[in-house]
Amino acid sequence: MQDLIHDFAADPGVRLFAALLLLDFVLGVSAAVANGTFQFGWLPDFLRKDILLKAFPYFGVWAAVRLGGDIEIAGVGAIEETVNGLIVAALAASIVKSVADLRVEWTAPALVAHSDEPPPQP
Repeated sequence: MQDLIHDFAADPGVRLFAALLLLDFVLGVSAAVANGTFQFGWLPDFLRKDILLKAFPYFGVWAAVRLGGDIEIAGVGAIEETVNGLIVAALAASIVKSVADLRVEWTAPALVAHSDEPPPQP
């Protein structure tokens, strides 16, 4: 079991999940403080919803795939990657909401943003 936990902590998908979870927490608290809506009672709620209801089930799926095998589609594991993708998408949506709550405005770089001007001629 100890090797399984060590492998879980070293998995790149898990590290991405942990980094996004931390970023979501920091931005969510920052947005709530900035808007004057922060309540300490939300911290246990965050732990329940994001740790207990996302991290522990993801560990269960991850461990089951490691011990029992995964279904592969075109050489890519379908179960673990799908679950990881859904969790990362949920965290990304929460991060985007927190950034919007912070009222951070940014503009896309000129290379990415659409411009009405024609491209420069060589």
